[in-house]
Amino acid sequence: MSWISVNDRLPEDRALVWIYVVYDESSYDDVKNRISIGVYYNNEAWSDLLDAPFADDYTVLYWMPLGFPEKPDQKY
Repeated sequence: MSWISVNDRLPEDRALVWIYVVYDESSYDDVKNRISIGVYYNNEAWSDLLDAPFADDYTVLYWMPLGFPEKPDQKY
């Protein structure tokens, strides 16, 4: 899998995806970018699930589908 630019395509609504974000200048830390897990809501807003819920100091540049593992073998 490879990164998809948000300018090329957006994920399905409310799908969990990997996101690559860049942060605005900040006075409280020196983080400039990171990979996180996010959700794109209602075709208009991103939510970085690993950041503070009120944070809005970032821009999502790329996303990638978040692969889910297969169900485990269930033996009772």
